[in-house]
Amino acid sequence: MLLRQSTEIELHWRDWGEDSVAFEARSGARYQFDPLSAAVMACFEDGPASIESVQRLLAEDLDAADDAALAHEISEIVDKFRAQGWLVPIIAS
Repeated sequence: MLLRQSTEIELHWRDWGEDSVAFEARSGARYQFDPLSAAVMACFEDGPASIESVQRLLAEDLDAADDAALAHEISEIVDKFRAQGWLVPIIAS
C-alpha cells in the first residue's frame, strides 16, 4: 500500500539532528520528533511511498540490517502518523 502526506495538513518543521520540532499550521499544534520519526516523515515529503520502501531506505541510511525491530518501530511511527491524519493511503480508482 502506498501512503502520502495528507493535503489536509500544513507541516513546517526544523531538524537539528537529535531534535526536530513540527508546527501544523492549520491546527496550530506543535510536535517534537525523535530522529527516526523525523526521518520517516522526511521520506514521505519526497512523495508517495510504501512502508516497506521506507524501511529499506532507512535501514540503508542507518547502515543497519533490515531487521524486524527497526521494521516494527517504523511501522508504529507510520501508524501514529496515520492516526493523526498526517499520512493517508493512496486509493486506486
